[in-house]
Amino acid sequence: MGRMEGATPRRLRSDLWTLAIPLALGAFLRLWGLRWGLPDETHLFSYHPDEYHSLRAAIALATGDLNPHFFNYGSLYLYLVAVACLWHQTVLGGPDLISALVRGNRADMEMAAWTLDARLVVVVCALVTVYVAWLIGRRLAGTAGGLLAGLAMAALPLHVLHSHYATVDVPQALFMALCLYLSLVAFDDPRPSRYLWAGIAAGLSASVKYNGIVVLVAPLTVLVLSWRSGSSGLRPAKAFLVLGAGALAAFALTSPYVFLSWPEAWRDISFELQHMRAGESPIKELYPNGWLFHWHPSLVLGAIALWVSARHDRRNLAPLAAFGLVWFAMIGAAGVRYARYEMALEPLTAVLVATAIVGLWRKPAKGLAWLGAGALSLWCVAALLTSVQRDYTMARVDPRAEMLAKLEAMRSETEPVGIVWEPWFNLPAVDYNNGGNVLRSNPIYSRFNRPAVDYTVTGVDAAKLAEDVRGVLISDFEMDDGFQSVSRDHKVFADKLWGEERTYRVTAGARPVAIGDHPLLGWTAPDSRYPFPRLTLLQRVPSRE
Repeated sequence: MGRMEGATPRRLRSDLWTLAIPLALGAFLRLWGLRWGLPDETHLFSYHPDEYHSLRAAIALATGDLNPHFFNYGSLYLYLVAVACLWHQTVLGGPDLISALVRGNRADMEMAAWTLDARLVVVVCALVTVYVAWLIGRRLAGTAGGLLAGLAMAALPLHVLHSHYATVDVPQALFMALCLYLSLVAFDDPRPSRYLWAGIAAGLSASVKYNGIVVLVAPLTVLVLSWRSGSSGLRPAKAFLVLGAGALAAFALTSPYVFLSWPEAWRDISFELQHMRAGESPIKELYPNGWLFHWHPSLVLGAIALWVSARHDRRNLAPLAAFGLVWFAMIGAAGVRYARYEMALEPLTAVLVATAIVGLWRKPAKGLAWLGAGALSLWCVAALLTSVQRDYTMARVDPRAEMLAKLEAMRSETEPVGIVWEPWFNLPAVDYNNGGNVLRSNPIYSRFNRPAVDYTVTGVDAAKLAEDVRGVLISDFEMDDGFQSVSRDHKVFADKLWGEERTYRVTAGARPVAIGDHPLLGWTAPDSRYPFPRLTLLQRVPSRE
């Protein structure tokens, strides 16, 4: 993919070293703590609420059905997971999840193995993304640019954290980054085949997650720039058709049942469209402005890149910056607030930081240039330290396991325990089936419902905190401090627990210690806190009557 032809042996060795170092760092940061929250003898599903859905196609294929029966996202990542899980089972003799589910007693070991396989697929995608960032950085700023872009991509905290999750966001970012790189290739060599490959990468991005098709902004920007400058003999209409055909073919081949089972697919797609418009309460009310919530370093860098491209004949920066700004506008307009929607901006950030540092170091006026390069370098070091601390915390005992041990030791004093939601990722495994409303009511998984303690689901209804609810177990996911300012139900419920109307006292708590507990580092987003919940156990104060 990179153009190393004609390179001297010395240049080739230099290229390999500048690539090997970022890949080694990226692998270390993504494999450390990778077993976080996996199922064990206390819980059937991982502590990530969405990871089970990544196994849908694997479970379907294991039963002989090519249809994943899950279309909230495209199918490409699901099929990659299916290949990994079934290869592990059939070739390496790994656990058979389907047989375990049929037996209906325990399936945590098998679920853990398949979930880990799905996470390893994400790790591979993450490392390929480091490689693509290296390619882009080298194309824009030489060997030093490639090294710095690769290192930044390897260390960015959001990308490192989500590379531990078996979800679609990191794989989608890979194909988006690939499309950006191929757009730059088309900028330098505007042949139809270049646009075809850029379109294929965009189609694969959409096949992981539908909104990935937006990355077509980058090759379309290249097409417009080439047409306006007259530097290309390629007909714009032909390039446009080739680009679109590549995208459509890649999507159709890797997500075929979106078309073959359209009514089923539209059910899930329409749900996601409505969900993205409506948002999730009360977090949408707590963070009403999506653009402020998703503020990202690439925005400043992208604006600078557009200015540089306009004033200094660096038009090859325009496709990257245009995509970044369009993507930010889209995620900011959505009603749902998750940090993972910024994942597509991570490769862009790595590349723009690298090219900015190299450009500043090469400026003749060294004073302010050195200061700017130093500031960006310190930001990269801070990002690396944040990733290291988060990995260190994820590799330790999860707070949910600690709280479960405390809860079992105090069982006679706190039972029955009130919880706001059905047993799910946010709390210790008060039930072996910790799959939330959907999976706990599923005919297959409901057979695994097995309480570890006596509990009752109260919601945020203060009236349900009756005398027989002796203990209450909460986390910051359902009872964040800020929710009380935007939700009357949360305020009344919190007052009953520890406000002026309190009838409970805090008995035990558990939370990890990690740096980066700051909104500017995305810590307010729920998906940035899945491994780091703040848990509180309260006990009813005996009546004085």
